[in-house]
Amino acid sequence: NSDADGSRGSGGHSTHYTRRPVHEQMRESIPAVVVGVGLLLMGSGLLFWNEGRAVQTSRSLDEGYNAVIRVASANVIHEENNHKLVHVWGTLSTFPVLTDDTYGVEINAVRLKRRVQMYQWIEEESSMRSEETPGMPTDTSYSYSFAWRDKVIDSSSFNIPWGHNNPTSIPVPSVIQVSENAKVGTYHLSPAIKEMFSEFISFSGDEQPEGDDIKLHGGMYYITRDIYNPDIGDLRIQFYFAGRAGEVVSIVGQQVGETLHPYLTTNGRELLIVHMGKRTVEEMFSTEHAQNRFLTWSLRVGGWFLMFIGLTCVSNIVNSLVLCSPLMRDMVALGLGSANLTLSMSTSLIIVGGAWAVYRPGLALLILVVAALPFVRAAVQHSTLEMFSRRANGLRGS
Repeated sequence: NSDADGSRGSGGHSTHYTRRPVHEQMRESIPAVVVGVGLLLMGSGLLFWNEGRAVQTSRSLDEGYNAVIRVASANVIHEENNHKLVHVWGTLSTFPVLTDDTYGVEINAVRLKRRVQMYQWIEEESSMRSEETPGMPTDTSYSYSFAWRDKVIDSSSFNIPWGHNNPTSIPVPSVIQVSENAKVGTYHLSPAIKEMFSEFISFSGDEQPEGDDIKLHGGMYYITRDIYNPDIGDLRIQFYFAGRAGEVVSIVGQQVGETLHPYLTTNGRELLIVHMGKRTVEEMFSTEHAQNRFLTWSLRVGGWFLMFIGLTCVSNIVNSLVLCSPLMRDMVALGLGSANLTLSMSTSLIIVGGAWAVYRPGLALLILVVAALPFVRAAVQHSTLEMFSRRANGLRGS
């Protein structure tokens, strides 16, 4: 133990307060420190990567907005726009019809998805700690039930595999068919654009499929003897489409001959925007900027939270630093709640500001000033308190 920090006496009795060395506290909380340091690294890494992504995405969008050519009609291809970024909108057409003959399903769309689920055993684990005997091990129990699942559940890994056997494979695979020929007006769509049609809508065929073991119910196809009492290994199948022919779609992409492709910006990022409906250039880029901001702030909050939890895990060390440093004590005394909250917020802002320094220096400077405010205010407050303390000591000496 270190020297006494203070004492209080009354009637010959005294109480001494000692501060344990930081290395002793750290040795006792090594596991928490390891987890905390890991979370701090993850949080700072996420913040740094996210800001770089946000900056580059914003740059690409700004570059694309300034370079895009507005095409008046998607039914006419202008050769002078070859290899340039263009904005087109028009009616979607596809060929040939996408079909699944087994279930009598067909549709004119960019993509047709078949989702297959199998009825299987699932294992659920629950743990209970005895309140009467806290030192006793935790009791773990396992329960088994049935559920529809997209992937095979390995029943051999169950705690009690006997009597809970699942098939080792799903006999009918889940697949996505893609139209060979998809166009907007006279512009052909590249495979990259076809992949952008990802909002799937469920549908079913109009006729009951042939075969007694295939049943259509509630828009789903069941391969079972009894849809209300399925057996392990029974299947249910649902179909979805994305990008139905006849719908209006707006695209910002690079014109290469008669085909639209992703556009490569100067920072090496691909720019490709696909929106359903008739959208202007301003609307499309505004939406993309809004989505970028939403993702950026979501990841910022996630990165800050990881750093806050990381600092909480090493709170013993942080508290020791606070006690040892008058400046840190004054910073925490600002009413911000805790050193963990203050440090995590300021560190996060420093990382964010540093990432924007080149692209938007004014914004970066403002962020860094805000990040430094707790430290600056604490330093001013600490200097003021020291000045008053010296004056008080001088008055006592005189």
